[in-house]
Amino acid sequence: MEVPVSHYLKSEDVELALKALDRCVVDGKANDAGEDCYQNLAQWLKRRQGSKALRDRAMYLIQRYEKLRH
Repeated sequence: MEVPVSHYLKSEDVELALKALDRCVVDGKANDAGEDCYQNLAQWLKRRQGSKALRDRAMYLIQRYEKLRH
């Protein structure tokens, strides 16, 4: 049975996820690490945590990453 991941990410975890997702977007490749970051950031955004600038950056990268997934 899979244990649910906590989506209460610390700010440094959010930064790491954003950097990893950014790397996927820059490289133009979706991968397992990018998918994990994508899922975690999507859940994090639903909780409306962090500053507006950080949320905007996450939304931008998520939208760009979604294009890579298709």
